[in-house]
Amino acid sequence: MLRWVNSSISRKIGGLSIILLSFLIIMIIYSMIGLQQIRSEMIELAEVDTPLTEVVSEIELLQLRQHILIELFRQTNHKPSNNNINPADIHQQLESYNQHLSEQMYKASAIIESGIEKGRIRFKQEQHQLLLTSMNKLHQVRLAFEKSFMASIQAMLTGEPINWEHLEQQDQQLDDELGKLLNHLNALTVSTAIYTEKHESNFMIMTSILGVCAFIIGLYLTQYTIQYFRQRITQTRDTIHLFRNAIEHREVVDFEVDNNIADERDELSQFEHELKLLLKQFSHEIISRDEIEKQLIELATLDKLTGAYNRHKWDEQLKMQLNLASRGAKLSLLLIDADHFKKVNDQYGHEVGDAVLIKLVELLKNRLRETDTIFRIGGEEFAVLVKQTEHEQSLEIAKLLQTKIDTYRDASLPHFTVSIGMTSYQAGDTTTDFFNRADNALYLAKANGRNRVEVI
Repeated sequence: MLRWVNSSISRKIGGLSIILLSFLIIMIIYSMIGLQQIRSEMIELAEVDTPLTEVVSEIELLQLRQHILIELFRQTNHKPSNNNINPADIHQQLESYNQHLSEQMYKASAIIESGIEKGRIRFKQEQHQLLLTSMNKLHQVRLAFEKSFMASIQAMLTGEPINWEHLEQQDQQLDDELGKLLNHLNALTVSTAIYTEKHESNFMIMTSILGVCAFIIGLYLTQYTIQYFRQRITQTRDTIHLFRNAIEHREVVDFEVDNNIADERDELSQFEHELKLLLKQFSHEIISRDEIEKQLIELATLDKLTGAYNRHKWDEQLKMQLNLASRGAKLSLLLIDADHFKKVNDQYGHEVGDAVLIKLVELLKNRLRETDTIFRIGGEEFAVLVKQTEHEQSLEIAKLLQTKIDTYRDASLPHFTVSIGMTSYQAGDTTTDFFNRADNALYLAKANGRNRVEVI
């Protein structure tokens, strides 16, 4: 069962279809067998029971004619002078009656024997045998009655006395045997009709049951197919939706992908599996591309040595921030220059000089806010854009930076200081005006002894 659940969709639908077709085939075979049995019963009824009933009815009619003949014979015997019936005519009628009765008896026996021999009688064969026995007995009784009746006619012709009591007993015995024959035939006909009706009823019930089962299986197959495809489509849609959200938020899609999926899984599961693999790989590639793009941007905008933004980024940010300042934003500029940096390089070497610049940027970043931006615009010259800050607060930040750097000590590095020139945005400033004013303040700080802050 578990293997069927994990099998392909074609195998699932094929399996259910085979079950449905099996039910239909069983129903067709059962219907054919049932119809064949009903046909056999109808053939038996048409070729055996119905003709036999007609023959027995004819025998019953002949028996009635016999009673009339006996009554005429009795009247002729009691009042021969008042009766125009000749005993010879009665004898002739009796022979005709016996001939017809023999023919009907032979015909009835032939119908039963032929039906048994040719296999037309397939049901209630014992009752048919019993009916044949009754007919044979009726034939024997008829022969005995015929013999007695012929003897009575002969006695009447010769004037001898007639034994009416014996004749009437034989006539009654003949009636009794005929009645038994009719009862057997009626019982057989009723039994056959009941059996046929019961068989037809069972046939209809079984056909209905098989039809209902086939309908239920077909309905289940349809419902299963619709539900299965709907579930798979929903899962695929959810996977794509999850992927889209992850891409929008630049997150890696963490699909649970079974790498050991077997080929016997259905086609939609394989499609979903391959889709998840593709989306997961695509997600990683997008995130990797974003990381590479970020790294490229950093390489393009950051100073490789110090990690501060480079001159290209400085030009871009300066124009953008001045544009914002022209619309009312607060902006100040700090130009920072490492004092006597050439002397450090000459005395300690460029490696130490580089280490000093790295440490300088590190100290600046630690003291600046996240909204403030630091740029390396020259060998030992740096610029800081202080945003959304009043002029006095910007000045305090500049002095704090100068003091922290001056008081910093590191045994592996020589002592170093900075000179800072500061200015704030003034209405109508261009990039040149803004920068030159800060540069003049820096020049003034150097001219006044370095390691200080000057403002213009």
